[in-house]
Amino acid sequence: QDENLDTVGKNIKQLKYGDLSGKVDALVIINELITKKMDEARDSLIKNSNFLIDSISKVLHEVFNKTPDKVPLKFGKYFISIVNKV
Repeated sequence: QDENLDTVGKNIKQLKYGDLSGKVDALVIINELITKKMDEARDSLIKNSNFLIDSISKVLHEVFNKTPDKVPLKFGKYFISIVNKV
């Protein structure tokens, strides 16, 4: 139910269910929120923390079920960066 999701929640949903391009876009935005806008996004990140961890877990499972040549380097870079920051 998108109407109940804030910006952080919508980006986490995109990370979990979107296509690869959408996942990269969501990772870029989540990265920016964690690194540059933490004061603004703190409450929302806390509220959505279980959803974020669940989404990261799903994406991690998807990535490890593919051969390395099927995972774009840009996606891998952003994904690892976000997991590290979370």
